[in-house]
Amino acid sequence: MVIRNRKLSSLERYFYTRSIINLHSCFYVGIQLNQLPSSAQLQQAIRSTIDTFIQLCCNVGIDEEDGKPYLRIIDGSLEFKDVVEFVDWARLDEGKINYVFHNYAFHYHTEKPLWKMLVIPSERKIVLIMSHVLFDGMAGVIIWQEFLKNLNKSTDAVERHTGIIYEPSEFQGFTSDHHPYEDWPISWKNKLSRFLFSQYLKWKPIRPDMVGPDSQDFKFKSYSLPHGLLEKNLDSTGGLYQVRCDSVQWNIHLIPQELQKVLQLCKDHKVSFSSLLTALFAQSLIKSANPSSYTGHQLKICLPMNTRLACNSKLQDDDYTRQLGNFVAATTLTTDTSNGKPLWELAEAFQKEIVQKVQNEIQDAINECRLLDAVDMRELFEAKIAAVKPSDTFEVSNLGYQSFTDFEGPFKVTDGFFNQPQGISSNFFCSIISTDGGLNCHVTIPRDLKEDVTPCLRYVEDWLHAKGRT
Repeated sequence: MVIRNRKLSSLERYFYTRSIINLHSCFYVGIQLNQLPSSAQLQQAIRSTIDTFIQLCCNVGIDEEDGKPYLRIIDGSLEFKDVVEFVDWARLDEGKINYVFHNYAFHYHTEKPLWKMLVIPSERKIVLIMSHVLFDGMAGVIIWQEFLKNLNKSTDAVERHTGIIYEPSEFQGFTSDHHPYEDWPISWKNKLSRFLFSQYLKWKPIRPDMVGPDSQDFKFKSYSLPHGLLEKNLDSTGGLYQVRCDSVQWNIHLIPQELQKVLQLCKDHKVSFSSLLTALFAQSLIKSANPSSYTGHQLKICLPMNTRLACNSKLQDDDYTRQLGNFVAATTLTTDTSNGKPLWELAEAFQKEIVQKVQNEIQDAINECRLLDAVDMRELFEAKIAAVKPSDTFEVSNLGYQSFTDFEGPFKVTDGFFNQPQGISSNFFCSIISTDGGLNCHVTIPRDLKEDVTPCLRYVEDWLHAKGRT
């Protein structure tokens, strides 16, 4: 039997609710090419990529019986113009990045997909914009890998007059009616925790102090919710927020030679680049942030983990590595502003903690995601905003090194970039990807924190460039 619908996981419902109340629009993973393809080549490559991934022709529907959202295959055909837009921009600079996050929110319960490509001819860049409901950062990488393989086979493509890139078929379907997280084994401890948590929430609503920072947690005085994030509070008629989208967009770029030298230092100290960068940002706050600009002393750093390999191992299926979707679980690292550890010692401590969490605690992290099943999502977001301060100091999301060279052909990736908008859970967000063109670390900072965080970013940037040039 063909499976036409798949229920959303608890994590996907979290992202879905966050989107429909306008607290998050989209994120993107982009590439720069050595040359731009023609429209005909784009059409053929996209058509072949859609044929590979059913998620590229999906949207969210609402079940008529229980009122819950589910993933559904769209019923109508798609044209090239539905998923590709050419924009006459000189550069993808701060103004244009904020424009993307403000204007490219996806609409649910429609016959349109939850992704789009923006083509910027002046920079030979293509920006893959995605809804977080259906995609994570690594999903963007996987889409680009398939797209580039198909693009390099499309050199003799002829433009079609219809522009149709997708036609629905009765034989299309999902491999399962649920997310793989639902198949993870649950211990008695987790079952009991889930039951007690659900019973507690029946009697006690989610309070701001349950989701906000503790008294000892690091908090910037100049940044608070809702003003620092939102233009206005809830609309009394639609129940929607309106995000300011005026963030400071800072990019730390390392050329390949600089990146190689920094990676060699990481190898010498037996730490990952993520561990180093997390330690470096933490130390920048300790050393460069004005002590009068914050309260609290405990830094809490959120690191989203890619769980695909863990799913391969636990569910005994090697296919998850190549699957689209949300395969993430958050882990939190902590350190203290009074911590006098040298940088590499702090990076080594973070490295040990990350390895421990990946090897032994990823199942708990996934089961924590499933606790969201018991939560009223809107109530959760209202509590997060009422908490006044974000729960985490900052987030580091690293897609790692992506070569994009597993194919022969005329189209080569010369650079890659990854970015996400300002959110409610952290003060600022660091989004990193490395390619043969070097490293890009995009940092999204609330406008209210520009004065406080800029010295910290300069500290990180100067350190990386200094080590990369010696």
